[in-house]
Amino acid sequence: MKSYRLIVTIIFIAFLSGCSDLSPKTGSIVETTEQIVPENIQESPTPFLPASKNTSVPELVKIFVPPDLENWTEWIDDYPMFHVVGREENPDCEISVMDPQILSGEIVMALVAPFPTIRDGYPSEDVLNLLNGSTNPKLDATELVLPVEIFNILKLVFQLDQKSAEQNKNENLIDFLYANPNFVAIIPFDEVTPALKVMNIEGKSPFDQKFDSSKYLLTIPLGFNCTNEEFKEKIESFGIKKFSNRDSNKFTSVLLTGTTALVRATGAKMEISGMQYPGELVKGWFDDADISHISNESSFWKDCPLADPAQKDTFFCSRPEYMDLMTYLGVDVVELTGNHLVDKGVEPLEETFQLLNENHISYYAAGM
Repeated sequence: MKSYRLIVTIIFIAFLSGCSDLSPKTGSIVETTEQIVPENIQESPTPFLPASKNTSVPELVKIFVPPDLENWTEWIDDYPMFHVVGREENPDCEISVMDPQILSGEIVMALVAPFPTIRDGYPSEDVLNLLNGSTNPKLDATELVLPVEIFNILKLVFQLDQKSAEQNKNENLIDFLYANPNFVAIIPFDEVTPALKVMNIEGKSPFDQKFDSSKYLLTIPLGFNCTNEEFKEKIESFGIKKFSNRDSNKFTSVLLTGTTALVRATGAKMEISGMQYPGELVKGWFDDADISHISNESSFWKDCPLADPAQKDTFFCSRPEYMDLMTYLGVDVVELTGNHLVDKGVEPLEETFQLLNENHISYYAAGM
């Protein structure tokens, strides 16, 4: 009986325990772990793949260069997209001087004669006559001589007389010209030497500071003629730098004007018409020159009287105001070698040094 009671008591206690509140009491410590998941993360539908690289090589443009033009097309080697081939390999484009579709450069030729030649130039018509062998007895030069390689280029553009290429096969061109004053020659402008004078054509010379090659008779265009529009557009997209054998950065224009003395009639005219008067018609020459030179014969002096056109003696000086002519012309260098510089003593010469220095004009000889 006692055992039965004990069992009942245990069951009853267990029942009460199951009904009791098992939640944590105030002040108890409960450790929790909270997992934070970002809301905007989306699972990639496909795995990441690196972008593929285009390793294709651009198709080369096949270029044919005629043998007569090979010396003028070395610049092609600077463009790896060109592949020089023979004519039998069906080139895409050809280098040409005959109305090229794409202009890539120019060859500037010069009509030359011995340096002491008096004549300065020829009309275009006379030059064309020289090229085709026509004779004009009124010309100083009635014959034309051409180096063979130049003949081979010019024959592509002009009607030529074959004998012009046969005149001096075994003789130096300069020696030939000096020995035969009735001849002139045509050579590339960059081959001009001090022994030769460049003749202007219609008043235009490659030595001109404002030279426009497009208006000069002996400018030979150089460029590409292509078999179709596709290759033409390809070459145009390459951005080829224009070639020329005339580089104005490689020569300097020096204007040597000779001797001047702003005295007597010249000085008197300046007093009437203004200090700039003697230079008005020649200022363009001074403006075009890189360096302009004047040999000044008489010193500038503050006590110099007005110029007298009827002055009898030969003791000269110039008024300081006359220096305005030199500044107007933009004179760069004044030569002081004249025998009248100290006609009025040393003081005027010293004033001349001062005036030149004040106007930033270089000088040499006297006082150096």
